[in-house]
Amino acid sequence: MYGSQIERLKKDSRELDHFIKRLEKEGDESKVYKLLKKQQFLNSRINDIEETVKNYRV
Repeated sequence: MYGSQIERLKKDSRELDHFIKRLEKEGDESKVYKLLKKQQFLNSRINDIEETVKNYRV
């Protein structure tokens, strides 16, 4: 159950990274800043979930 959800979140993070890079090229710094914060939160949640699953399996 968690495996597919984690992979989806990782994919979302990668897609967000591509979108951020596109916005950087366009020069929209305010959106870049907001999206970077969201990506950092998303990545921290992915790490938390992976750690929880890892501890649960042990």
